Amino acid sequence: MAPQTAPYAPFVLAAFAVALLSGSLLGAVSLWRAQGQLLIVPLELNRVHGLTQLFGFMLLMIMGVSFQIAPSFLGGVPAKPQLVRFCAAASFSGIAVTVWGHIASSDIAHWLSIGGAALVCYSITAWLLFIWRLHRKAPAMPDSLARFVMAGTSWWWLASISLVGFSLGQAMNLAATARLIDVVYATALWGGTGSWLLGIFLRAGACT
Repeated sequence: MAPQTAPYAPFVLAAFAVALLSGSLLGAVSLWRAQGQLLIVPLELNRVHGLTQLFGFMLLMIMGVSFQIAPSFLGGVPAKPQLVRFCAAASFSGIAVTVWGHIASSDIAHWLSIGGAALVCYSITAWLLFIWRLHRKAPAMPDSLARFVMAGTSWWWLASISLVGFSLGQAMNLAATARLIDVVYATALWGGTGSWLLGIFLRAGACT
């Protein structure tokens, strides 16, 4: 029987691909426009760069590693391969479609953004349900790892909901939803990423 691929492998490969091909490239273009050509960097370019770094790199990395370590840390059953494959495919595809929707100039660009954001949200919802089942059945622990893991995943879900709301607002030209992008950034970075990292650091003893 051939050995199974580690759950985190496709997520980590996709995360580095996004970081190198999109995040770094967009950052270099923005820097060249601002410093080399002394031009104003379009807001949409900065926005796409932020989304790829957060959802394309941090989310994929955390989600993939969580499928590897969360069952052992929380004393639960590993995720089914079908769930892992779905989350990997839906997250990566959703991020790609979202980015394309934000940089495209066609009439369907906004709808691409909405569809991509919805696909990311669907993937995170499946991931959240998996983490919630682990958290619910986890034995008592001397630290707060389980709570931080659950909180971090919930923050990522809220970030994806906010991204869907922002994309809908952009498609409908609703000025009131423009600030939702700040909610997306804050919940994904400080809530989602921060909670996961802090929980792992507490378990490793780095914060004691």
